[in-house]
Amino acid sequence: MEDKILEKAEGLFLRYGIKSVSMDDLSGELGISKKTLYQTISNKGEIIEKLLRNHMEETHHCMNEICACSSDAIHAILGIGQYVVSKLRCVSPMVIFDLKKYYRELWDAMETGHRNFIFSLIKGNIERGKREGLYRKEVNADIISKLYVGMTTMVSDRDLFPTEKYDQEVLFKQHITYHLHGVLSLKGMQLLAFYQEKE
Repeated sequence: MEDKILEKAEGLFLRYGIKSVSMDDLSGELGISKKTLYQTISNKGEIIEKLLRNHMEETHHCMNEICACSSDAIHAILGIGQYVVSKLRCVSPMVIFDLKKYYRELWDAMETGHRNFIFSLIKGNIERGKREGLYRKEVNADIISKLYVGMTTMVSDRDLFPTEKYDQEVLFKQHITYHLHGVLSLKGMQLLAFYQEKE
């Protein structure tokens, strides 16, 4: 029952925004009584917390899989970029706005966990790229990973890059390109050019 509730709630949130969907609306859409709904889920905040956790777990699992199946460090970063771009197409600005405004604590906790994950992911990728000779040896993995996380936060800032002016997919692709050109060795630049020709 919980999975069904979460699936229905996510669909309603994406369509109408979080704020405008009540527990009454959810029980009506599910065709169950409010009593039955509350026996499974205590409140809307719990639904949002579970959805955010599920979303982050799925995202982190997919990114780890992309890295594990990639042929090299550049291939991994490009794969992660493609995955993020595909997810950006599904993100509702209205839902993000509601999360930040009405569920700030949950949003901040999720963001902190995600930033820590991305830091570790990028640091591992840089160390791998250096071993493969695709990234320059003098690149400081710790510093560059923190810079990457900071840049990702900037790219997601709707005040800095409003959606009506900047295409989010183009923006993120530029971010990935900027990052790679900052770390690539000559061998890495040649491999990146090869991958770009295949696109």
